[in-house]
Amino acid sequence: MSAHVARRVVAHLRPTGSASNIAANGLSEREQQVLALRAEGLLYKEIGDRLGITTGRIKQHIHRIYEKMHVQNRTEAVNRYFGR
Repeated sequence: MSAHVARRVVAHLRPTGSASNIAANGLSEREQQVLALRAEGLLYKEIGDRLGITTGRIKQHIHRIYEKMHVQNRTEAVNRYFGR
């Protein structure tokens, strides 16, 4: 493995330090909104009502957030969102 590739792998695996880093890691603006509301403890229906979208769309956003952040649940996603 070249040094360049190794640096990219290490940078990808390094935990993020803040919400602004998450944006740089590929979350869309809407995904960031959904994650922030989920971090506040809102339910899917409450998030949907607040953002004017269906609960099905919220579930899709959550699924993509988890994939992009390489996490399995809300706790992991929120901890990474706040850099913990």
